[in-house]
Amino acid sequence: MLLPIKKLLDNPRDIPTLSRAATEYLQVQYNAGFFMQMGNVDNLKRLGYSESYIAGYLAGLQYASQTIDDMEAIRQEQAENPE
Repeated sequence: MLLPIKKLLDNPRDIPTLSRAATEYLQVQYNAGFFMQMGNVDNLKRLGYSESYIAGYLAGLQYASQTIDDMEAIRQEQAENPE
């Protein structure tokens, strides 16, 4: 098993700290609306990718964005309720 995966499995609440700037940047990059506004969906269609592929890609962006939100929520909870 890869060491980073094992570390996360062994310590699921050991969340790295992201700077506010990094968080905001990643939230924009992983935003489906931003992706579409940049014309990337049209580019994928033009390249022949299926609607289901594009929908999966957009779902992946949402998952990445949600992961960042979850990281922030866990860090805030840990700050409010230190163990």
